[in-house]
Amino acid sequence: MKLVFENPARLRAELHDQETGENTAKHHDKWAYLGSDLRIYTHPAKEGAEKLAAAFYVMHADYETATGCVCSTSENLLRPIGKDHHAVAPIKPDLSLSDPEGKPVAAPSIWEKEWAEAAQ
Repeated sequence: MKLVFENPARLRAELHDQETGENTAKHHDKWAYLGSDLRIYTHPAKEGAEKLAAAFYVMHADYETATGCVCSTSENLLRPIGKDHHAVAPIKPDLSLSDPEGKPVAAPSIWEKEWAEAAQ
């Protein structure tokens, strides 16, 4: 998963410009993206932001009453986190691990207590 979105600072400047007739939005890049250091950066072109954005693996946790996710640039970091959480959680979530393109990589086996690789 890559997080690329319209730059909130530019959006605020555009609203300001509509109210005042100024042109302050020109000083802000249009696009923003999340880097691997979890900081937000900006870029004038969407293609550039998509190229520079970090590619995140995502572990989804689906509980009976809520859902959540944990992102990392390292698949190997998410696997033990998911395994340990699943082992101690009082309510066992359905976990899944997706690659940066959103394709399933693995899901834990409740009986084996290990991750089972997804069919490719």
